[in-house]
Amino acid sequence: MKKKITIMFLLLMTLWLSSKTVDAQSEKEVYELASPTAQVVSFKEEVPISFTILLINSSYTNRGKTLSESQRIFSQFVDESFVSIKNHELAVISYNEDAQIISDFTNNSTKSMNAINSIICKGRTNLSSALKQAQIMFDNLPEDINKNILLITDRMPTIGDSQENGQYTSNDIYSYKYANAAHELALQLKHSGVKIKTFLYTDKVSSTTKEITQKFYENIQTDGLFLLESRRQNNIQFIFTKSDKLKEMISGIFNYNNNQTVFHYSDSYFKEDSTANLSYNPSLASMSLNLQLSSWPSKGQKDYSKKSENAKELFDKIGFEQVRVNSGYTIKPTKDSIGAIAAQKKIDDYTLVALSIRGGGYEAEWASNLTIGASGEHAGFNEASKKVLRFLQAYIEETKVNGKIKLWITGYSRAGAVANLLGGYLNNHLEALPEIKLEHENIYVFCFEPPAATLEEFGAKEKKHDNIVNIINDFDIVTKVAPTIQPFNFIRYGRQYYLPTPQNMGDILYPKLHKQMLSELTKIGYHQEYSIDQFEMKKFEFSLFKRNMLDKLIAKDEENDKTLFQFLDDFIENISLNAIKNRQYYTNELQDDFRTIFKLLGANEKFDGKIFFTQLFIDTSAQYFLNGAGGDLPYRPKAPQHVIFKDNIENALKVAGIKNYDEKELASVAKTLEIFFLDILFLKERNQLTTIIGNYPQMLQAHEPEICLAWLRIEDENYVG
Repeated sequence: MKKKITIMFLLLMTLWLSSKTVDAQSEKEVYELASPTAQVVSFKEEVPISFTILLINSSYTNRGKTLSESQRIFSQFVDESFVSIKNHELAVISYNEDAQIISDFTNNSTKSMNAINSIICKGRTNLSSALKQAQIMFDNLPEDINKNILLITDRMPTIGDSQENGQYTSNDIYSYKYANAAHELALQLKHSGVKIKTFLYTDKVSSTTKEITQKFYENIQTDGLFLLESRRQNNIQFIFTKSDKLKEMISGIFNYNNNQTVFHYSDSYFKEDSTANLSYNPSLASMSLNLQLSSWPSKGQKDYSKKSENAKELFDKIGFEQVRVNSGYTIKPTKDSIGAIAAQKKIDDYTLVALSIRGGGYEAEWASNLTIGASGEHAGFNEASKKVLRFLQAYIEETKVNGKIKLWITGYSRAGAVANLLGGYLNNHLEALPEIKLEHENIYVFCFEPPAATLEEFGAKEKKHDNIVNIINDFDIVTKVAPTIQPFNFIRYGRQYYLPTPQNMGDILYPKLHKQMLSELTKIGYHQEYSIDQFEMKKFEFSLFKRNMLDKLIAKDEENDKTLFQFLDDFIENISLNAIKNRQYYTNELQDDFRTIFKLLGANEKFDGKIFFTQLFIDTSAQYFLNGAGGDLPYRPKAPQHVIFKDNIENALKVAGIKNYDEKELASVAKTLEIFFLDILFLKERNQLTTIIGNYPQMLQAHEPEICLAWLRIEDENYVG
């Protein structure tokens, strides 16, 4: 059953276009001054003692009427709060070039009011200093208290701590670095349980920055953004009531590979039945990819025992404990190893067990991807899923998990296929995890850009597998292997959700979504040009008038106007039917050599596939065309083809920076690649090979996880509101 993610995008876009206000019932509430009714600032006392810090922007721009109105509003709060809340203490922080504690925590209302009225405006706006000071003050208090911040201001931060990567970019506002740093500090405060209310004087903000300024203060608040004007207003009402504990959202920055970006996590993501009809949760999907990315090892980390540090750090931030990694995570990857990390969190009456399978930086494990096997499920992915299952069983036994559990599994690319098979196996064998109570509706599996790996005969289309979500980019060649065409017929367990493309979204909606995606891509810290839409068909054509050797061999194919999606389908069909032929032939004749070459290429962290394949293409072209008559028919060298081709491979490896390899293995590999690269592509389908070489950046970029994450984030209200 296919329920495309595009339906969700259409629905969200319709809602966005039809509404210009924020739902008053949402967690991120915006209170407009233009409303004829009063702005109600609600305080819900959840514990016996409340501590509140008043943060007042005292920079030069807040002088005069703005400061007077801020003092009046906060004095009103002081007066009403001490009457309503018996155990309540207030502190006052003024901030401009730096933060100053005007009044420490006190239950003396007169002292608090005097402090507020003593503030003088000068200098610029250093919000980070104020948030840091607030954190220090809260850190010195007991945990079991109600902590609040009321922040009143007229602008974005313009000085203080700076952070290049984060929620904002130079396209948003010139002071984005200061905004990123303050945003991160606010996230840390919220993570520690602090509730933040923000008050913004919109009439003091310039028209060019009003939208981003409002967005900034909406993003850092937890209990409402209140839009004010500097003139005196009488529509602020502070209401103090007791209520149940509110749903907690944990937000912050996590590290992945050599990058970092923002995450948003809530235990409430797991309240909904995972098998319910249309139960796709955009927030859980993006958080699942965040967790998956954190489990990728950093390229610069040489110690394999520390490759899981980013994932451990993220687990700690979202409240998970008992973190364990399998043995494959702590050693240099081999052809058939697999890395996995698990942790757990007690929520209500169940234990949530999270399992992230390493989906990047797995080096020689590339060989396993090419291990299709003669029959059954994809042999390489299946063997890896069994290893992960054994790790999960051992983890549950070692950490003594029992009773009701919910299981959260995530994987990307190879790990996405492994997660898919693991999820399918668990759905078919709930008894595989003894001593616990596991139901289908409590298994949440997210597979990002996964190759197909199972067959219909394993019941992959049964409804019980609806708890497995496959998120697919149709421009990603990885999602098209193993082949789905006959005689291979590979499919996936679960539901398929497709990221937007011009083909599935149309010419009107796609550009709007694409623009939003590019904005999120920049916020993630991805600085490469998005080039997937620049794909164009190529043909082999030699020209003397171009400088670059590759350009001499490649020209645009004006006669064939295919999309990347169409081209990939044609290419996979050609390779499947003419090179791989069938599983028995592939396993007997090609598989071992493919495992060898991809182990060799993947084991080198610095390997550049573009350099390798481009050089191989150039050298082969030179020998078969440029050394001959230069006509359409290739020149056949007198030496055996595989001997010359072996030399070409060795030269390409050298240019790509790979020097250590087994000569005998390479000789065997040359014979296999001669069949695949030379006979099938170079000599028979030369324009397909030329199109791949000419569009290598686009082909590679379509599988980069930041692209997938950016598309997911434009659906997630935690990122786009």
